[in-house]
Amino acid sequence: MKKKHDCLKVFSLIMLILVFRTTVGAANKTVKLPAGYRDNLSKVLPANQEWQVEQYSPDSQMITGTKQTIVDSKPGEITEVSTSDLFLVTTHLDAGIHFKDSLVTLKNKELIKKAGFDQNVTRFDYLKKEVTVTQYLNNQQQKTQKMKYDSNLIDMEFLPLFLQCLLLKGITDFNADVLLGGKIYNADFVLTTTVQIREAASMYKYPEKFLAGLKSRGEVYLYVVGATGAVKLLYPHQFYYAFEKKPPHRIVATWGGDPKESEYVLYK
Repeated sequence: MKKKHDCLKVFSLIMLILVFRTTVGAANKTVKLPAGYRDNLSKVLPANQEWQVEQYSPDSQMITGTKQTIVDSKPGEITEVSTSDLFLVTTHLDAGIHFKDSLVTLKNKELIKKAGFDQNVTRFDYLKKEVTVTQYLNNQQQKTQKMKYDSNLIDMEFLPLFLQCLLLKGITDFNADVLLGGKIYNADFVLTTTVQIREAASMYKYPEKFLAGLKSRGEVYLYVVGATGAVKLLYPHQFYYAFEKKPPHRIVATWGGDPKESEYVLYK
């Protein structure tokens, strides 16, 4: 029995090494982004984009809202406005899709009571390389928090705009460091073309309205984003970003991560 147990341990170790080598090999098939690629990145975007948005929770509850992005023609700075019955979010990005500041206003009384604030202000300090988050309730400051923030990383919160810019510049498969949940990960970005969304990512329980809306768009570009190396063994889940095939390659849908926690966002 002991020999059998030892053999299983050795076999498991060999398989772990093989998987690790496979993930490293996969990462090598993508390329690093060229120097200066973020210079005036927003210049390729349309001056104004608007969407009707449907956001589905893991238990298929839906929140509807709108989203708009406006590009200032001279500095190339972007104003992004998202709204629903629950919130209003205004975010400013520079021409390289770097975060500058944001204002979150909560509209729902129950949500405000649970959160403990009705406004959340976040500002980035380029010199200190940190963000300051300040929360307010009835115009009274509640608390302030400072966090280190590297604006040169790709913030996954703004990936729809970022990837749209890269598609318009003809950049497809690549490897880069990303910021997710305050942590840094190395990730591969791989572009595919598909109409079979359920087959492309079969581990997800798609809300039927989300899937029907996505299928109605026909063939789409699909960016698949996943961690590389040893992290992939611990977090094998991927993230998915669907875009229209025709320029300007507007965002169509996003979902991904742990299938038990995934939210599904449809842009119309």
